[in-house]
Amino acid sequence: MAVAFAIAGVVAVTAGGYHFGFESIHMLGARLPPAVLEILADGGDTLLLICVMALFLQRDPRLLWTTLLAGVYAAILTHGLKTLFNEPRPPVVFGNLLTVVGPVLKWSSFPSGHAVTAFLAASCLSVKAPRVAQFLFFALAVGFGLGRVGAGVHWPVDVIAGAAVATASFALATCTVTRTTWTSWGLRFEAQTFFAIVFALCFVVGFVRVPRYPLAQPVFMTIAVLSLLLLIWNYILRPLRTLCAPAEIPRVSVGNRMRLDDQIINQSAGLFRWRNLLPLALLPALLFAMKDGEYVQIRFGETIDTVWESLSMAIAFMGLALRAYTLGYVPSGSLGHIDREQSADWPNFTGMYSVVRHPIQLANFVMSFGVMMFVESMSMLLVGTLAYWLYYERTMLAEEEFLARTFGAKYAEWATATPFLIPKLALWKPPALAFSLRAVLAREHGTAYVLVVIFTAIDLLHAFLQAEPTLIDQEWLAFLSIGTVLYAVLRILTKCTTILQVDAR
Repeated sequence: MAVAFAIAGVVAVTAGGYHFGFESIHMLGARLPPAVLEILADGGDTLLLICVMALFLQRDPRLLWTTLLAGVYAAILTHGLKTLFNEPRPPVVFGNLLTVVGPVLKWSSFPSGHAVTAFLAASCLSVKAPRVAQFLFFALAVGFGLGRVGAGVHWPVDVIAGAAVATASFALATCTVTRTTWTSWGLRFEAQTFFAIVFALCFVVGFVRVPRYPLAQPVFMTIAVLSLLLLIWNYILRPLRTLCAPAEIPRVSVGNRMRLDDQIINQSAGLFRWRNLLPLALLPALLFAMKDGEYVQIRFGETIDTVWESLSMAIAFMGLALRAYTLGYVPSGSLGHIDREQSADWPNFTGMYSVVRHPIQLANFVMSFGVMMFVESMSMLLVGTLAYWLYYERTMLAEEEFLARTFGAKYAEWATATPFLIPKLALWKPPALAFSLRAVLAREHGTAYVLVVIFTAIDLLHAFLQAEPTLIDQEWLAFLSIGTVLYAVLRILTKCTTILQVDAR
């Protein structure tokens, strides 16, 4: 196909020059309803087609690697050719005589990037698809390419060249995947999670960006929402359904069509060791979300912003209080003392563990949610919540797998009666030990100080990005100072004395 498109481009240029066929196609586009023309012109948008790919790629996860590599190859070829030729677009040639739909673009016409994306998506989606579906995918790609001509921003030869670049990139990516072994990583949970986050980010960016083609935006939003719903089903709800029935967790049986829940069971144990590093992975998203300033303050004013910040901090410290309340009753060597390695001498099914199976993870989520609220970015709230569940849901599964293997029938009985993550207070069983404030101070002073530092740092970054003359308020300076002093004192007491040591804790 790449060779055929290349030959077609050469024939078109030879027969009528570089501008061959433009006027006829552009005049035809002018006769279309404006909404249809805008949908065709924007149909090759990268964000849109990534969301479309999310609807289909689950049927063959190896296609994830092919798509990624093809996209890299296509990007290199497309931008290389655009830089090399830098051809003028129709608005430069025709000037005011041309009616342009959407943004007026003037240079880097060859090849059409929208056409590259559309034909690349058609090539990837056609793998193992029925003939009718393959025809439909490529027909849509042709329509999207011609829509760029109808909108007045590309020549027909640009579209043909884009099709050639896309199909050649796909062929090269397919060859790379089939002839190498390292691409098997694309089947692993880590790769699946990476693509899930990419899809979610595309959804968020699609919602918050200013549309270039307003009449096409409803179609984009519909596809993005469908993509997000499928993402939630495949990566959160399906694994959650497995978690809610842990006594019947299926064993791994992976064929050519990978089952995500099997992959999660296989690889979640590896994530358990590093489960506390998620906040570091979210730092780039945090900085991106903060670049537009404090959303609540800009939209609703200073008073509402103060209330929002106070509420965010209250929610985060409520999560910390839940952690403290849970760990204050936990005996040493039991569930609740699992740290970087999975180990427990006996199950702890009393106290908070009698009303919910994962109180610590619930507390962590409440703390994280409060911090994400404090950022004042809806995109950060959405992406952060999704990332939390993609990551911590797997660590919860690892924990349950360990308990099922270690405690057998006792675990099965507890798991059957105890809710997964939403507490049921009617199941409360009093803990065997009394609450120990000293044990909580010894274990949780670091967590509390991390919250103090995070809130202060976010406020400082907000002030820095908004170029405020005073980067840190006196209130925040006092908050950080008091927190630092308390942390230092408790750290010294924990490491250098026995004051905070408690027997059997």
